[in-house]
Amino acid sequence: ATTIPDAYICPITSEMMSDPVSTSDGFTYEREAILEWLRSGNTTSPLTGAVLVRGDLVPNHGAHSTCHHYFYLKDTALATTLTTLTAQPTLATLPTTLTTLTTTLLP
Repeated sequence: ATTIPDAYICPITSEMMSDPVSTSDGFTYEREAILEWLRSGNTTSPLTGAVLVRGDLVPNHGAHSTCHHYFYLKDTALATTLTTLTAQPTLATLPTTLTTLTTTLLP
């Protein structure tokens, strides 16, 4: 199974970020997750508990590019794997095909 790098995971949702933003303390979160945190009346960092001196969210373009690049590479690897596997559909290769598909598709 593929492990998603921790740097791509939102500390609030524990899921891969698609729209990462940074708070005033420098930590990065998925936009909707941190907005919900702030809308709930929280004024502190979900990670450190420190007071956020500003409520603005700054798009983290570096994290955004990295996460999307990871998705692209994963999708490209999957497409290559599927193409290779479907080119050899025999009963003898079925166990290997299923194992490869499972490890490619499941996180």
